[in-house]
Amino acid sequence: MEQDLNLNQDYSESLYEDYVKQNYADAVAYFSNFVTPTSWSAEKQAEHSLTISGSKIGAIAGKCMFRNALDVFLEMKRRKEPFGGNYKTRRGQALEHEIAYEASELLNGKLGGGMSLIYPNFKGFTCQIDETIENHLGAFICECKNIENPVKNAWGEGSLIDAGGNIVKEDSQIPADYRAQVMWQMAILKANFKEKAPDFAVLSALIHYEPQPRIYVIHYDENEANELLEIAQKFLFENVIADKEPKVDLSAFDELQKKSKVIVDDVLDLAGTDKEKELFSNAMKYGSLGAQINELKAEQDEIKKQILAVIDNHEGVKAYGTLIATYKQSKDKIKFDEKLFASENPELYSKYTSIVKGSRIFSNKI
Repeated sequence: MEQDLNLNQDYSESLYEDYVKQNYADAVAYFSNFVTPTSWSAEKQAEHSLTISGSKIGAIAGKCMFRNALDVFLEMKRRKEPFGGNYKTRRGQALEHEIAYEASELLNGKLGGGMSLIYPNFKGFTCQIDETIENHLGAFICECKNIENPVKNAWGEGSLIDAGGNIVKEDSQIPADYRAQVMWQMAILKANFKEKAPDFAVLSALIHYEPQPRIYVIHYDENEANELLEIAQKFLFENVIADKEPKVDLSAFDELQKKSKVIVDDVLDLAGTDKEKELFSNAMKYGSLGAQINELKAEQDEIKKQILAVIDNHEGVKAYGTLIATYKQSKDKIKFDEKLFASENPELYSKYTSIVKGSRIFSNKI
């Protein structure tokens, strides 16, 4: 597929435009019955529901841990209630500007504002860009994420950035659906601005109470972008417009979901009770205090390193006639190699071991 989306005879623009005309009024009436996850009007939500956007492409392409192509199909056909938002989504939206601002500070740049884009000559593909940043590298997209429960191994440590805003070491390890979203945004940006469009974007992610966002650099890949465009084109015409449910490999999707969830069998739901607000407030305070403790611990560890550097090979240090700190070698201990003993003497090991009931572990999820 060329960058200027070449629709074949089966995928005509007029067919899509007819579909929009036939469904727009019904979509507006439908969304008037729901509180949407954004401040969009029912009209804006209806328009969005009739297009393929960055928030949908990851699921359509089978890269999302939380929903799949069938979910998107049912939402676009108005057979599944739209997500009404929750505390986390509202908080994430409220934090977007702050996350982008902190990214611009790290990159020694300035914010240029967000934008809504439509693929040239085809209104069926759209994207909403959170922010743009301009620095010595030029202007580029900044996608913003607030991640309260990061999926293990899905996120890298973030790029290393020096005091001048230079990216010394790049990190591009982000969840596959977020990468698809950013690649989709760059594809539409490229189609609109051609050679003036940047060849990279950044994703700024505030990870669970960390003091500053992590910066990930995503380079434009034309083959990857075109593949997403082709997948989206086929899904829009052969599934949504043709009203044919897409086939989804549920086993593969289940595997993705397993990686994203902590499964809890017995959950007490306080919805609608007097305790709900108090519990939520306490959980927020607990998480906030944990972040403060982590910051203080990091500061304490740094001070300890400075003191130890002064002590060096000595066992202690004095100042103003007072013993300030000691750094003594502990006594040697005898360590029993349980694994080796068990492997060499399995019967004897079994005779002298018993099962101890596991303890309960508290983990705050807010």
